[in-house]
Amino acid sequence: MRTVPLDLKLVAEVIRHERDGLLVPCGDVALLAEAMLRLHQDPQLRRTCGDAGRHKVLTEYQWPPRLALVRETYERLARPSS
Repeated sequence: MRTVPLDLKLVAEVIRHERDGLLVPCGDVALLAEAMLRLHQDPQLRRTCGDAGRHKVLTEYQWPPRLALVRETYERLARPSS
């Protein structure tokens, strides 16, 4: 299966380490395996990170709040410059 590489800086801006996910350096397979095992063995951490991530998506990344931001941006750009 093919993958699409992510802009890891962007991922780190969205996911807060130990709050709504676990971040590992790109290419560090050992740390990735360790993080996956940690989540597998710690149901409370899974639940906490999952709940926090879901809350963040529902409050910050839904379309209605983004629509207002997009609208404001277009309105600002459409105004004649002074």
